Formats: sequence, structure tokens, C-alpha cells
Amino acid sequence: MKYTDEEIIKKFSNIDYDKEGYKQQAIFTKVSQNVAARRTNSMKKYKIIAVAAAIVLIAVPAILLVSKTSYKDLITQEAKPISTKEQQQIKPVPTKEQPQVKTASLPKETAKQDIAASVYSSTDSLALSDMSTESLSFASYDGVATTWSASKSRSVGRAGAYMAKTASVRWSEPEMQLSKDTKAYNENGFKKALVEPLSTFSADVDTASYNMLKEQINRGWPIQKEGVRTEALINNFAYDYPAPTGSDPISINIEYATAPWNAKTQLVKIGVKAKEIDRSKLPQSNLVFLIDISGSMNSSNRLPLVKQAFKMLLNQLDKDDIVSIVTYASGTDVKLDGVKVKNKEKIIEAIDSLQAGGATSGEEGLKLAYKVAKENFIRKGNNRIIIASDGDFNVGSSRTEDFEKQVSEAKESGVFISALGFGMGNYRDNMMETIADKGNGNYAYINDLKAAQKALVREFGGTMFTVAKDVKFQVEFNPAVVEEYRLIGYEKRLLNNEDFNDDTKDAGEVGSGHTVTVLYEIRPVGSGEKMDIDPLKYGKTEFTNKDEVLTVKMRYKDPAGDKSKLISKTLKKEDLKTFINASNDFRFASAAAAFGQLLRDSQYLNGLTAKEIADIASKAKGEDDSGDRAEFVQLIRTYNDSKN
Repeated sequence: MKYTDEEIIKKFSNIDYDKEGYKQQAIFTKVSQNVAARRTNSMKKYKIIAVAAAIVLIAVPAILLVSKTSYKDLITQEAKPISTKEQQQIKPVPTKEQPQVKTASLPKETAKQDIAASVYSSTDSLALSDMSTESLSFASYDGVATTWSASKSRSVGRAGAYMAKTASVRWSEPEMQLSKDTKAYNENGFKKALVEPLSTFSADVDTASYNMLKEQINRGWPIQKEGVRTEALINNFAYDYPAPTGSDPISINIEYATAPWNAKTQLVKIGVKAKEIDRSKLPQSNLVFLIDISGSMNSSNRLPLVKQAFKMLLNQLDKDDIVSIVTYASGTDVKLDGVKVKNKEKIIEAIDSLQAGGATSGEEGLKLAYKVAKENFIRKGNNRIIIASDGDFNVGSSRTEDFEKQVSEAKESGVFISALGFGMGNYRDNMMETIADKGNGNYAYINDLKAAQKALVREFGGTMFTVAKDVKFQVEFNPAVVEEYRLIGYEKRLLNNEDFNDDTKDAGEVGSGHTVTVLYEIRPVGSGEKMDIDPLKYGKTEFTNKDEVLTVKMRYKDPAGDKSKLISKTLKKEDLKTFINASNDFRFASAAAAFGQLLRDSQYLNGLTAKEIADIASKAKGEDDSGDRAEFVQLIRTYNDSKN
């Protein structure tokens, strides 16, 4: 019986959700009209494996002998996984490159009944003959096909044999492993206000770390603390800050209360709110969807999710906005060039036509995307590339430093870039974060439709339309009131103090309606708390101003400007509250900061437990229309239960 790839895919492909919401897929090819799915008991499994081993050991040499095909010739392209409604849904197939074999026929004389198998390539048709005395199952996937025997398995190279037991076989996604270029870092420690009164950093914030963390906890995977960015946990949630009322597009808000994890210290919450542009007054957009369609994207939680995410975004755009689609795999291609959104069906058709396969030429993909964006450039418009990828570039340059240079230079043309990360396995978080940071854009990790909806629908304005660029903070602490202070999170955003007034230094972007939240812990003078730094012998001991705690200064540029503007606000000592009397936003942000620190094994939490953090967050949920805060509380409790 012979099937072409197209016939197999058309007849047996489908993607579904189970009741837990996990995408599942099976690789299954029907090679007999009477294939019937049935379960086998545990004793029968060993018999099936033994039969499979015997037949494969006979069949493989026979195939090679008859076809006179060398062993290496079997190692060709990537397989396209197939799923079927007729079979019990199973966990997603791992997302590494999927190997294949060329067309082959199996010995006819061994055929009796049924076999569940998938041995095919993306270009050749498949010929399989029924070959087992009973229903045969052979399951393997780790990027290298394996033949099983009763006693051992041996690798046969990328031969691409996938066979699923007719009743049920389950594969699990590989644990999320951040690539080696995601470097570990230490949390910020306390600094003495008398010695270092200034704290300077970029307002660049992404929430990708939170979604990756959520994936790890909900799937029971180990937490990779180098990927936990505490500021991302804090900023994942919306906070109710007053909108700016003056000519500045952003405003500063400050709240001051005792810390939940140390009665002798205090927390300062600094909140920035950007003005929200009315949808009807948004500038025209020129968007380039830069989509990774390489083999590593061949999984239901990668390319199919990318397609759904971009369709969501498409529904938010104006009919006169322009969309282009550039793809990259082994090569690059312009699938769509400057099509207005009023021709939505044409854009959707181009998105639906995308298929994964090949290597990953990310460097050339970026070059082509910038070229297309510049050709369709809209003066005073929103010109932006949105890259969707796992960041695993393997053709051309793959060094993060090279991409940092490329996007840093390209943004000067007025084309910004945002990054949407997908997938697990060897996910390159640092690569995607760098592309967005240096390209004047945002970075989000999309692990499900809810994450896509949050980034591209609910936070559409903040993600797509910049109202202030190169936003920097500089906080000056008063040594008369503050003995020591520490910035919670933002370890990768620190700047030199002199960078604050240097308009050539890159910093963060703030979008329409966007908020940025910062927390400092301070040890006040006379608190009795043990200080990290000894008192200075020759330091000043008398200060005239004992009423002010700190002053927040912030610099920003208009999206098309190159000269920064300065705004500032001062915090008074009399503004201090007890933690219990602080706002819901203050207490919830403190809980988010505490959980991030807990996962990073912080030395400053004084034994605060996950259960206690969950209780703090639960009592501070407030209205929570989106359900994000309730989900966070449950996430902490899930983590706590997994540790007990």
C-alpha cells in the first residue's frame, strides 16, 4: 500500500487539546484497511518489542540489499509529525529536528496483519507492506532513530523511523533547557548610601522569564535560576498608576512601606505609567512578521502557535496598516510584501501556508526583514519587525554579540524590533532578549494561547507602539535617612552613573499604556539591622536634610528624538506606611519580588516560605479581572506542594 506525504497529512493530521490544555499529537500511518486501535497489557509489550526487533533486524539489511542504497543515503531530511483523531491523543513529540528516511519497501513475505508505522520523507512517497504476525509497535524519538531488541537498543543514525503502538504511546516534551549563552548572575546586594548614593539602570523590562518559569513549575521541571529575572515577575502584572497629565508621556509614582520579610527594613515601590494613545489616533503601522520555519519549529507549541499568535495580532490592526511576511530556514523568503490589513484573507492564507523544515538562517532572515521594512517605511509611522523563533540559529552567525551589533545599528533607521519566543528544549532566551533589548522593542515568551492573547491583544499598545525610548532611572538616596539600599532585580539592566546623562547610551522603551515597576529594599539609619558595610571612619555624620528619603530622576526621549528630557520626584520620610496598610498593588508586587528571590535562593528573605508568599499575594489580588493574579497565587502553591 502506498501513500504520498500529502495524502498522509490530509487524511490523518490533526492537532487537538486534552482536558488539561496541553497540545498533543501522535505520529501514526495507517497501512492497512483494517487497522484497529487496541490496548495491550504489560506482558504483551515485551512480546511486541521482541517481534519488532526480529523483523527490523531482518528488514533493514533486506531493504539495503534490494535497493542497493548505502546506509548514509537513508539519512536525509526532517520528518513532519502526523497526528490522527482515530488514536488516543498523546503528549507532544519533542521539538528537536525530526529525521527521515527515503522511500523503502518492507519484505512482503513477513506480512500477516497490521503495523502502526511512520517511515517517510518530505518529498518521496512511502511504500509499506503489512509485515507482522500481530499488531507491531516500535516507538522511538530523540532526534536519532533507534532499533529495539529484547536486551538493548542501538543507534542507527538519523533514519527517521517512528512507529506508535496502536493503542497508546506517550512522549513528553524535553525539559526546558536554556542555551549556554544564558549566563548565571548574582542578585544585587546592599550598598552604602554614603559611599554610593546613586543607583542607575535602564527601564527595559520584559515578562518572558515569568512565562518560562510558569512552564517549568506546571510541568514539574527543575527551575533554572539563571533564567529567573525577578523584575519580570514583578512587571508581569498590571498596576493601577495614575496616568500622566502634563506634557510628558510618562509619570512617576512612589509608595513606601515596611518589608514583609524583615521588620527592620523598608520597601520603596517606584511605578512608571505611560500615556495611553486612543486606538483611533494610533499611527499607521508597517509590520514585518519575521517567522522562523526551520526544523526546530516543527512542533505544535511552535509554528502552529506562531500562526495563531499572528492571527490574533492581525485582528488588532487597522485596515490601512501594512503587513509583510519574511521567513527563514535553510534560506530566506519574502512570503508577503507590503499588503494592507484590509486584505486580511490574503495575509491569513500566507500564514497558513507556512511549513517547518530545514536549518536556521537567522542572520540572513534579519537582514531581509530590515530590507523589507525599510522599503515599506512609513514616515512618522510605527515601523517594526516582530520576530517569532526559538532563537536557535545554526546557519551563518549564531553569536549573540553579532546579533546585538546588527539590531543596534539597524534601529537607527527608525525600524524597531520585538521578539516572541517559542518552544522548549535548547531555547535561547539570551538571544531573544538581546534582539529585543538592543532593537528598541519588547520581548515575550509565548507558551500558550493565553500568553499570546496577553502580549498581542490585552497589551497591544504597550507591545507595538513606543511613546518613550531610552528610558533610564537614577535614584539618589539620602544618607541621613538611608544607611544601605539594594535594587531588587534588574541585575542585567544596570548602567554606570555617568550613563544617565549620556544620550548616546541605549536604554529601555515604554509603550502606550505600559507600566514599569521597581522595588528597592532599604535599611534605615538607626534600624539596628546589621549592615553589610562597616561605618566609614572619615564619612560625614551630620546632614541638614532629614525629611527626604530619596529622589527619583528619569530621562526619556521621544520615539523619533535624539535628545533626552528629565523628570523627577522626591519621597518624604513621612510617607512611610506599615505593610498591612499598603495598597494591594504594593503588597502584590512585594509577593512577586519575594517569589523571584526565593527561586534564586536569595540570602535576604529571612526564611520567608512559598506558602507565606502565596498568602500575601492571595490577600492582595484586588479586582483581578484578567485572572493573572489568581493564576500566580496558584503557581506559588503548586511550587510549594511540589517541594513538600
